[in-house]
Amino acid sequence: MATLRKRGPYQWEARIRKKGYPTTCKASETKADAEAWAKDVESDMYKNLFVPSKETEQYTLNECLDRYIEEYVPSLKHPKREGYRARFLQKHPIAHRIMAAIRSKDVAECRYPL
Repeated sequence: MATLRKRGPYQWEARIRKKGYPTTCKASETKADAEAWAKDVESDMYKNLFVPSKETEQYTLNECLDRYIEEYVPSLKHPKREGYRARFLQKHPIAHRIMAAIRSKDVAECRYPL
């Protein structure tokens, strides 16, 4: 459940504390914005779609692909082929972007260049 509190004359803070997830908070200019944000985040948590922003803002796609190649690919049926695919993606400009900044449009562009 989200807790809303007024922070000074021009800000509202929404704080979400839910078991199994890190405490998440955000300041907004209006109470309605804070409530809407809290409702969206709680919905994502309920659906198990929530990813803490600290994690996504910390790594680039290239770093995630390195970890994927190192930890997961060896356990696959065709590790060599999957390793080639991941290394090919690492050569694309999208690989140097932060995970939080990658949108579906960017992925589509990567798959089908204009």
